[in-house]
Amino acid sequence: MRLQVEPVHAIRGAVASPRTLRRVEPLRPRRKGPALFLNPADDLAFAREVERSMDEGVAEAAELERRLRSVYPRAVVRPRDLSSEPNVVWYVYRDGHWVASN
Repeated sequence: MRLQVEPVHAIRGAVASPRTLRRVEPLRPRRKGPALFLNPADDLAFAREVERSMDEGVAEAAELERRLRSVYPRAVVRPRDLSSEPNVVWYVYRDGHWVASN
């Protein structure tokens, strides 16, 4: 199964960055399971590691974080917990926080 990697800024509504506030497209889930937003979005090795873990059946954000930390010690996985959210969304940070893509 190929993981659909979305940049961390591709969420519903307006997104603020240090330089701009802009409107982005609504989130469209493309695979079964949580929608994943990876940061940095351009790290293909990180995306492959996330994909491998998800393909092995990770069901909880904490489990994905634990697996990623074996390779990326500062990795953090944060579920977006909005009561009205119909989709499961996880933010996956390689460095424990948002960093700019190269």
